Amino acid sequence: MESNIDKIAGSDERITMPPEARLAVIKHVLTQMNATVTSTGNYYLPIPKTGQITIDCSKMPVVEFDDSTTLFLDLDNKAPDNLRKIVSDSWSNFHLVKINQKDDVIVILRKIFATAKNYSMTKQSKPVTIGSPFTAEFFVDWIISKNDTRQARPLMQGLRILYGENALFPKALKNYARKNAFIVTEISAQNGIVGKPEEIYSLPPMIVYPSTSAKDFSYALLSDIGLNPEKDVDIKVFSTEKDGINLSIKSDVIVKDAQYQYVIYSRELSPQFINVLTQAGNKLVFVNSNEPPKNTMETVLRALNITFVNGYFTFSGAEKKQAPFTLNFNGTKIKTNKDLYVIDFDIDHEIRGLLQEVWAANIARY
Repeated sequence: MESNIDKIAGSDERITMPPEARLAVIKHVLTQMNATVTSTGNYYLPIPKTGQITIDCSKMPVVEFDDSTTLFLDLDNKAPDNLRKIVSDSWSNFHLVKINQKDDVIVILRKIFATAKNYSMTKQSKPVTIGSPFTAEFFVDWIISKNDTRQARPLMQGLRILYGENALFPKALKNYARKNAFIVTEISAQNGIVGKPEEIYSLPPMIVYPSTSAKDFSYALLSDIGLNPEKDVDIKVFSTEKDGINLSIKSDVIVKDAQYQYVIYSRELSPQFINVLTQAGNKLVFVNSNEPPKNTMETVLRALNITFVNGYFTFSGAEKKQAPFTLNFNGTKIKTNKDLYVIDFDIDHEIRGLLQEVWAANIARY
Protein backbone atom coordinates (compact mmCIF):
# COMPACT_ATOMS: atom_id res chain seq x y z
CA MET A 1 0.00 0.00 0.00
CA GLU A 2 1.33 3.43 -0.93
CA SER A 3 2.10 5.58 2.14
CA ASN A 4 1.46 9.31 2.51
CA ILE A 5 5.19 9.92 2.36
CA ASP A 6 5.47 7.98 -0.90
CA LYS A 7 2.65 10.11 -2.32
CA ILE A 8 4.53 13.23 -1.33
CA ALA A 9 7.58 11.93 -3.15
CA GLY A 10 5.53 11.83 -6.34
CA SER A 11 4.74 15.54 -6.19
CA ASP A 12 5.18 17.58 -9.36
CA GLU A 13 6.63 20.52 -7.48
CA ARG A 14 10.30 20.72 -8.39
CA ILE A 15 12.95 23.18 -7.30
CA THR A 16 16.19 22.66 -9.19
CA MET A 17 19.27 23.59 -7.21
CA PRO A 18 22.66 22.02 -6.49
CA PRO A 19 22.67 19.27 -3.83
CA GLU A 20 24.85 21.39 -1.53
CA ALA A 21 22.41 24.30 -1.71
CA ARG A 22 19.48 21.92 -1.21
CA LEU A 23 21.02 20.54 1.99
CA ALA A 24 21.82 24.08 3.19
CA VAL A 25 18.15 25.03 2.74
CA ILE A 26 17.01 21.97 4.70
CA LYS A 27 19.45 22.75 7.51
CA HIS A 28 18.38 26.37 7.64
CA VAL A 29 14.65 25.63 7.69
CA LEU A 30 14.99 22.93 10.34
CA THR A 31 17.27 25.04 12.52
CA GLN A 32 14.68 27.81 12.50
CA MET A 33 12.22 25.29 13.96
CA ASN A 34 14.64 24.54 16.84
CA ALA A 35 15.93 21.30 15.32
CA THR A 36 19.58 20.36 14.89
CA VAL A 37 21.02 18.80 11.75
CA THR A 38 24.25 16.79 11.88
CA SER A 39 25.88 16.12 8.50
CA THR A 40 29.45 15.22 9.54
CA GLY A 41 30.94 12.40 11.59
CA ASN A 42 29.17 9.24 12.72
CA TYR A 43 25.99 8.64 14.71
CA TYR A 44 25.64 5.45 16.75
CA LEU A 45 22.20 3.96 17.28
CA PRO A 46 22.07 1.00 19.69
CA ILE A 47 19.71 -1.81 18.78
CA PRO A 48 18.57 -3.72 21.92
CA LYS A 49 19.94 -7.28 22.18
CA THR A 50 21.52 -6.97 18.74
CA GLY A 51 24.29 -4.35 18.68
CA GLN A 52 24.36 -0.93 17.13
CA ILE A 53 24.00 0.79 13.80
CA THR A 54 26.73 3.22 12.75
CA ILE A 55 25.44 5.98 10.52
CA ASP A 56 27.68 8.11 8.29
CA CYS A 57 26.12 11.54 8.76
CA SER A 58 27.64 12.88 5.53
CA LYS A 59 25.50 10.39 3.60
CA MET A 60 22.60 10.20 6.01
CA PRO A 61 22.22 13.48 7.97
CA VAL A 62 20.60 13.21 11.40
CA VAL A 63 17.79 15.57 12.38
CA GLU A 64 17.01 15.93 16.08
CA PHE A 65 13.90 17.84 17.13
CA ASP A 66 13.42 19.31 20.59
CA ASP A 67 10.59 16.85 21.28
CA SER A 68 13.10 13.94 21.19
CA THR A 69 12.10 12.89 17.65
CA THR A 70 15.13 11.89 15.57
CA LEU A 71 15.14 11.40 11.79
CA PHE A 72 17.75 9.89 9.52
CA LEU A 73 17.70 11.40 6.03
CA ASP A 74 18.69 8.79 3.45
CA LEU A 75 19.73 11.37 0.81
CA ASP A 76 20.89 8.79 -1.75
CA ASN A 77 18.02 6.35 -1.15
CA LYS A 78 20.56 3.57 -0.68
CA ALA A 79 19.63 2.26 2.75
CA PRO A 80 18.34 -1.32 2.82
CA ASP A 81 14.57 -1.54 2.60
CA ASN A 82 14.26 -3.26 5.97
CA LEU A 83 16.38 -0.65 7.82
CA ARG A 84 13.35 1.61 8.31
CA LYS A 85 11.49 -1.24 10.03
CA ILE A 86 14.48 -2.16 12.19
CA VAL A 87 14.82 1.43 13.39
CA SER A 88 11.09 1.96 14.05
CA ASP A 89 10.68 -1.43 15.77
CA SER A 90 13.60 -0.65 18.11
CA TRP A 91 12.89 3.01 18.85
CA SER A 92 9.46 4.65 18.60
CA ASN A 93 10.92 8.15 18.27
CA PHE A 94 13.54 7.30 15.61
CA HIS A 95 12.59 7.27 11.92
CA LEU A 96 14.29 6.73 8.57
CA VAL A 97 13.20 9.09 5.80
CA LYS A 98 14.03 7.85 2.31
CA ILE A 99 14.82 10.61 -0.20
CA ASN A 100 15.12 10.27 -3.95
CA GLN A 101 17.79 12.17 -5.86
CA LYS A 102 15.10 13.95 -7.86
CA ASP A 103 13.23 15.13 -4.77
CA ASP A 104 13.28 18.91 -4.60
CA VAL A 105 13.69 20.77 -1.34
CA ILE A 106 9.95 21.19 -0.78
CA VAL A 107 9.29 17.48 -1.26
CA ILE A 108 12.07 16.66 1.20
CA LEU A 109 10.76 19.09 3.78
CA ARG A 110 7.24 17.72 3.41
CA LYS A 111 8.55 14.21 4.02
CA ILE A 112 10.41 15.39 7.12
CA PHE A 113 7.48 17.23 8.65
CA ALA A 114 5.04 14.48 7.73
CA THR A 115 7.20 12.19 9.88
CA ALA A 116 7.79 14.60 12.78
CA LYS A 117 4.77 14.12 15.05
CA ASN A 118 4.37 17.67 16.39
CA TYR A 119 4.79 19.60 13.14
CA SER A 120 2.75 20.36 10.05
CA MET A 121 3.61 21.85 6.65
CA THR A 122 0.76 23.26 4.59
CA LYS A 123 0.40 24.99 1.23
CA GLN A 124 -0.85 28.57 1.48
CA SER A 125 -3.35 30.45 -0.68
CA LYS A 126 -4.22 33.30 1.69
CA PRO A 127 -2.03 36.15 2.92
CA VAL A 128 -0.36 36.01 6.33
CA THR A 129 -1.22 38.85 8.71
CA ILE A 130 1.01 39.56 11.70
CA GLY A 131 1.17 42.13 14.47
CA SER A 132 -1.27 44.36 16.33
CA PRO A 133 -2.18 47.23 16.34
CA PHE A 134 0.33 47.67 13.53
CA THR A 135 -0.11 44.86 11.00
CA ALA A 136 1.93 43.54 8.11
CA GLU A 137 0.39 41.38 5.40
CA PHE A 138 2.26 39.26 2.85
CA PHE A 139 2.16 35.97 0.96
CA VAL A 140 4.28 32.88 1.49
CA ASP A 141 4.01 29.57 -0.35
CA TRP A 142 4.21 27.18 2.61
CA ILE A 143 3.79 27.43 6.36
CA ILE A 144 5.52 25.11 8.81
CA SER A 145 4.08 25.19 12.31
CA LYS A 146 4.85 23.47 15.57
CA ASN A 147 1.74 22.23 17.29
CA ASP A 148 2.47 23.05 20.91
CA THR A 149 -0.54 23.96 23.06
CA ARG A 150 1.75 25.11 25.86
CA GLN A 151 2.84 28.14 23.83
CA ALA A 152 0.57 31.17 23.51
CA ARG A 153 2.09 31.89 20.10
CA PRO A 154 3.26 28.65 18.48
CA LEU A 155 6.40 28.92 16.38
CA MET A 156 5.66 29.25 12.66
CA GLN A 157 7.83 29.56 9.57
CA GLY A 158 6.75 30.71 6.15
CA LEU A 159 8.63 29.61 3.03
CA ARG A 160 8.62 31.98 0.06
CA ILE A 161 9.86 30.37 -3.17
CA LEU A 162 11.40 32.80 -5.66
CA TYR A 163 11.93 32.37 -9.38
CA GLY A 164 13.98 34.64 -11.63
CA GLU A 165 14.13 38.28 -10.55
CA ASN A 166 11.46 38.29 -7.84
CA ALA A 167 11.94 41.15 -5.37
CA LEU A 168 13.00 40.16 -1.87
CA PHE A 169 11.20 41.21 1.29
CA PRO A 170 12.82 44.07 3.22
CA LYS A 171 14.82 42.87 6.19
CA ALA A 172 12.75 45.16 8.43
CA LEU A 173 9.60 43.23 7.47
CA LYS A 174 11.19 39.85 8.17
CA ASN A 175 12.57 41.05 11.50
CA TYR A 176 9.14 42.36 12.49
CA ALA A 177 7.60 39.02 11.56
CA ARG A 178 10.16 37.17 13.70
CA LYS A 179 9.31 39.41 16.68
CA ASN A 180 5.73 38.17 16.22
CA ALA A 181 6.77 34.48 16.28
CA PHE A 182 6.62 34.13 12.49
CA ILE A 183 9.86 33.34 10.65
CA VAL A 184 10.07 34.17 6.95
CA THR A 185 12.53 32.16 4.86
CA GLU A 186 13.07 33.13 1.23
CA ILE A 187 14.38 30.44 -1.09
CA SER A 188 15.65 30.94 -4.63
CA ALA A 189 14.62 27.99 -6.80
CA GLN A 190 18.09 27.99 -8.33
CA ASN A 191 20.39 29.17 -5.54
CA GLY A 192 18.87 28.26 -2.18
CA ILE A 193 18.57 30.62 0.79
CA VAL A 194 18.44 34.31 -0.16
CA GLY A 195 17.61 37.54 1.62
CA LYS A 196 18.29 41.24 1.72
CA PRO A 197 21.03 42.54 4.03
CA GLU A 198 20.23 44.39 7.22
CA GLU A 199 19.00 47.93 6.64
CA ILE A 200 20.40 50.71 8.82
CA TYR A 201 18.04 53.66 9.20
CA SER A 202 19.42 56.97 10.46
CA LEU A 203 16.33 58.15 12.27
CA PRO A 204 15.96 60.72 15.03
CA PRO A 205 14.10 59.52 18.11
CA MET A 206 10.38 59.31 17.46
CA ILE A 207 8.48 62.38 18.59
CA VAL A 208 6.07 61.58 21.41
CA TYR A 209 3.43 64.17 22.28
CA PRO A 210 2.74 64.42 26.03
CA SER A 211 -0.77 63.16 26.66
CA THR A 212 -1.32 64.19 30.30
CA SER A 213 -1.80 67.89 29.58
CA ALA A 214 -3.84 69.40 26.73
CA LYS A 215 -1.61 72.48 26.86
CA ASP A 216 1.63 70.52 26.46
CA PHE A 217 0.06 68.26 23.84
CA SER A 218 -1.09 71.23 21.76
CA TYR A 219 2.30 72.92 22.00
CA ALA A 220 4.18 69.76 20.97
CA LEU A 221 1.81 69.05 18.07
CA LEU A 222 2.02 72.58 16.63
CA SER A 223 5.80 72.64 17.06
CA ASP A 224 6.15 69.37 15.18
CA ILE A 225 4.18 70.60 12.18
CA GLY A 226 6.32 73.74 12.00
CA LEU A 227 3.97 76.49 13.22
CA ASN A 228 6.36 77.93 15.85
CA PRO A 229 3.91 78.17 18.77
CA GLU A 230 4.69 79.98 22.01
CA LYS A 231 3.69 78.81 25.46
CA ASP A 232 2.57 80.74 28.56
CA VAL A 233 2.45 84.10 26.81
CA ASP A 234 0.80 87.08 28.57
CA ILE A 235 -1.91 88.64 26.39
CA LYS A 236 -2.72 92.23 27.31
CA VAL A 237 -6.45 92.84 27.83
CA PHE A 238 -6.35 96.37 29.26
CA SER A 239 -3.57 98.96 29.24
CA THR A 240 -3.07 102.05 31.38
CA GLU A 241 -2.64 104.22 28.30
CA LYS A 242 -6.00 103.25 26.85
CA ASP A 243 -8.10 101.97 29.73
CA GLY A 244 -6.47 103.39 32.83
CA ILE A 245 -5.64 99.91 34.15
CA ASN A 246 -3.18 97.21 33.27
CA LEU A 247 -4.51 93.64 32.89
CA SER A 248 -3.04 90.65 31.10
CA ILE A 249 -4.23 87.06 30.78
CA LYS A 250 -1.72 84.25 30.49
CA SER A 251 -2.41 81.99 27.50
CA ASP A 252 -1.56 78.31 27.35
CA VAL A 253 -0.35 78.38 23.75
CA ILE A 254 -0.46 81.00 21.00
CA VAL A 255 0.29 80.52 17.32
CA LYS A 256 0.03 82.99 14.46
CA ASP A 257 -0.63 82.71 10.75
CA ALA A 258 -0.94 85.38 8.08
CA GLN A 259 -4.38 86.42 9.33
CA TYR A 260 -4.93 85.55 12.95
CA GLN A 261 -3.43 84.94 16.32
CA TYR A 262 -4.85 81.72 17.76
CA VAL A 263 -4.98 81.48 21.54
CA ILE A 264 -5.32 78.02 23.05
CA TYR A 265 -6.69 77.61 26.56
CA SER A 266 -7.08 74.43 28.58
CA ARG A 267 -9.05 76.23 31.31
CA GLU A 268 -12.31 78.12 31.41
CA LEU A 269 -12.50 81.89 30.92
CA SER A 270 -15.29 84.19 31.95
CA PRO A 271 -17.57 85.46 29.17
CA GLN A 272 -16.18 88.97 29.72
CA PHE A 273 -12.59 87.88 29.03
CA ILE A 274 -13.70 85.81 26.05
CA ASN A 275 -15.49 88.85 24.63
CA VAL A 276 -12.49 91.17 25.15
CA LEU A 277 -10.00 88.72 23.62
CA THR A 278 -12.26 88.03 20.66
CA GLN A 279 -12.86 91.73 20.01
CA ALA A 280 -9.08 92.23 19.98
CA GLY A 281 -8.93 89.89 16.97
CA ASN A 282 -7.82 86.69 18.70
CA LYS A 283 -9.20 83.28 17.68
CA LEU A 284 -9.85 81.35 20.86
CA VAL A 285 -9.44 77.58 20.94
CA PHE A 286 -10.52 75.67 24.05
CA VAL A 287 -9.15 72.22 24.83
CA ASN A 288 -9.70 69.94 27.82
CA SER A 289 -7.09 67.80 29.57
CA ASN A 290 -9.83 65.42 30.67
CA GLU A 291 -10.61 64.47 27.08
CA PRO A 292 -8.60 61.97 25.02
CA PRO A 293 -5.55 63.45 23.24
CA LYS A 294 -7.16 62.59 19.90
CA ASN A 295 -10.00 65.00 20.69
CA THR A 296 -7.50 67.73 21.56
CA MET A 297 -5.63 67.15 18.31
CA GLU A 298 -8.77 67.33 16.20
CA THR A 299 -10.01 70.46 17.96
CA VAL A 300 -6.72 72.28 17.40
CA LEU A 301 -6.26 71.18 13.78
CA ARG A 302 -9.84 72.01 12.87
CA ALA A 303 -9.64 75.46 14.49
CA LEU A 304 -6.43 76.28 12.60
CA ASN A 305 -7.81 74.94 9.29
CA ILE A 306 -5.08 72.31 9.02
CA THR A 307 -6.02 69.43 6.74
CA PHE A 308 -6.20 66.05 8.47
CA VAL A 309 -7.98 62.74 8.08
CA ASN A 310 -8.56 59.83 10.46
CA GLY A 311 -8.49 56.36 8.98
CA TYR A 312 -6.90 53.02 8.32
CA PHE A 313 -3.78 53.55 6.24
CA THR A 314 -2.24 50.94 3.96
CA PHE A 315 1.23 51.16 2.41
CA SER A 316 1.75 48.83 -0.54
CA GLY A 317 5.21 47.52 -1.29
CA ALA A 318 4.25 46.55 -4.84
CA GLU A 319 3.25 50.14 -5.61
CA LYS A 320 6.81 51.22 -4.74
CA LYS A 321 8.48 48.45 -6.78
CA GLN A 322 9.09 46.44 -3.63
CA ALA A 323 8.10 42.85 -2.96
CA PRO A 324 4.34 42.31 -2.55
CA PHE A 325 3.46 43.20 1.04
CA THR A 326 1.42 45.83 2.87
CA LEU A 327 1.89 47.70 6.13
CA ASN A 328 -1.28 48.85 7.88
CA PHE A 329 -2.37 50.89 10.89
CA ASN A 330 -5.06 53.19 12.25
CA GLY A 331 -4.09 56.79 12.87
CA THR A 332 -4.46 60.42 11.85
CA LYS A 333 -2.77 61.84 8.75
CA ILE A 334 -1.89 65.52 8.95
CA LYS A 335 -1.05 67.21 5.65
CA THR A 336 1.33 70.16 5.92
CA ASN A 337 4.72 70.42 4.22
CA LYS A 338 5.12 66.70 4.94
CA ASP A 339 2.94 63.65 5.50
CA LEU A 340 2.72 63.18 9.25
CA TYR A 341 0.92 60.17 10.72
CA VAL A 342 -0.01 60.37 14.40
CA ILE A 343 -0.64 57.09 16.21
CA ASP A 344 -1.42 56.04 19.78
CA PHE A 345 0.91 53.02 20.02
CA ASP A 346 4.61 52.33 19.94
CA ILE A 347 6.00 51.25 16.57
CA ASP A 348 8.97 49.08 15.68
CA HIS A 349 12.05 51.18 14.90
CA GLU A 350 12.96 49.32 11.71
CA ILE A 351 9.38 49.48 10.43
CA ARG A 352 9.36 53.22 11.07
CA GLY A 353 12.56 53.51 9.07
CA LEU A 354 11.04 51.51 6.22
CA LEU A 355 7.95 53.75 6.16
CA GLN A 356 10.14 56.85 6.14
CA GLU A 357 12.52 55.60 3.44
CA VAL A 358 10.04 54.07 0.99
CA TRP A 359 6.91 56.21 1.52
CA ALA A 360 8.32 59.39 3.15
CA ALA A 361 5.83 58.75 5.97
CA ASN A 362 6.74 60.55 9.18
CA ILE A 363 5.45 58.98 12.40
CA ALA A 364 4.66 60.60 15.75
CA ARG A 365 2.67 59.21 18.65
CA TYR A 366 0.96 60.21 21.84
